[in-house]
Amino acid sequence: MGDEFQDLAAWAAAVQLIVPGPKYQSVQMEMNGLGNLDDVVLRTKDPDQAGDLFQQLKWTTRESNFLDEEYMTSVPSSGTRSLLNKLYSSYVGLRDRAGQAHFQMQLLSNRPADPAHPLLSQIDGRTGMLVPFAMDQPSGSSAGKALTTWAEHLQVERDGLLEMLSKLRFRAGRDLAGERENAKALMLAAGLARTDVALDNGIRAAGAWVRDGRREATETDVLAVVEAFGLSAQPPTATVLVEDIDHDRSPEAATVNVNWVSHYAETDPALRRVRTDPAMYEHAAADIRGAADTIEAEGYRRVHIRGHFRQATAFLVGNSFPKTRGFDLEYKQGPTWWATDAARQAPHIQEHPTAIGQGDDLAVLVATAATATDDVLRYLKDQQAPVSELRTYIPDEGEHDTSVLGPGHAVGIASEIRQRVRAALAAAGGTDRRVHLFVAGPNGLAVFLGHRWNAVTTTIVYEHRGVGAGYVPSFVVQA
Repeated sequence: MGDEFQDLAAWAAAVQLIVPGPKYQSVQMEMNGLGNLDDVVLRTKDPDQAGDLFQQLKWTTRESNFLDEEYMTSVPSSGTRSLLNKLYSSYVGLRDRAGQAHFQMQLLSNRPADPAHPLLSQIDGRTGMLVPFAMDQPSGSSAGKALTTWAEHLQVERDGLLEMLSKLRFRAGRDLAGERENAKALMLAAGLARTDVALDNGIRAAGAWVRDGRREATETDVLAVVEAFGLSAQPPTATVLVEDIDHDRSPEAATVNVNWVSHYAETDPALRRVRTDPAMYEHAAADIRGAADTIEAEGYRRVHIRGHFRQATAFLVGNSFPKTRGFDLEYKQGPTWWATDAARQAPHIQEHPTAIGQGDDLAVLVATAATATDDVLRYLKDQQAPVSELRTYIPDEGEHDTSVLGPGHAVGIASEIRQRVRAALAAAGGTDRRVHLFVAGPNGLAVFLGHRWNAVTTTIVYEHRGVGAGYVPSFVVQA
């Protein structure tokens, strides 16, 4: 199993040589002269812009074994140095190597970090780093004492240890299934098939390189594997990772990553609904629009959306990668991939208008998964929202969690609702009317709706605060 883990890591690294605008020019495996960080090495194209990545892989057959103090500092019976010593000596060797000004080290293991360890429990879930946390710890704190213990173990000053930690990324608790999904995401970005069969063929090819004595592979070698196994399947697809209410386990596989977990006060992702500062909604909107610009500049037109977020964010993401700019989106709704270029199916939806008479704006409720009309009406009246009416759109068969049948049905629903909202705005006349949008349905539908929401009007998207807690305005979309 350990060999399979290493072959998988080698293939995942190799795929990064053929993505659009690759940062790396070759992958090396078990190269001599690199200390203990020689398992899988990615060599950069531009040493002045990005450094080489040196990886050490550690596999255990018992995933209940932690990456803990004993594992980091004990000397195994078959060796003479601890893992921490090996990492530090490898760091010194790389630091002092001519022309190695920029580099990154990575420890990849299926051992989860010890949740009780004062340092290892603080590995940043987004970056995999202990810095800057470790740099800010007083010497008398539990984390500070752990740093002192490590420095004494290495017989170096604390600052020397911190310099090494500033280069070391921990990817702990990485099981085989998770690493396979990570590799598939990279294959997606390279325009390769993301099936288990395609992945297994790539893994076998990478394993054969090592067993045949080949220690380095280039773009040409990887493309030869792609051709030999017929791995090409679609245009290269960017992956946009949206870490809104929770961190993702494989952020490194994303083409672009936005992270807003710090916008919430709650520690439990299930309770993260409202940002602590209303200004953060505009900051988040600017982040995702910037991500769209980056993706477009790199030449991608197909975008895979993943992450942990709710309906308002899903609508914003879809709208930031709009159909009018030539984007096609993919989102995994449950076990099924939904694509915005799926063949349109008849929507079969009903429209129910309810007069409110508090202003000129139009309120819109898309209710496919839950009955929400009464809740939305109560909120609009309690807040004296300046709306003339609420238009509720529900499937013919009623509101339930499987009422949206698939991607083609979602395309039909999104297109039909947009057309009906346009018609309602035109019938009422005026150019200053806004839309107040509420969505009670799957994230996939919200993504699709945002993707097609153009030539409408300024739209305020509302976030549900939870059962009986009402709503809160979140993002404002100029459409």
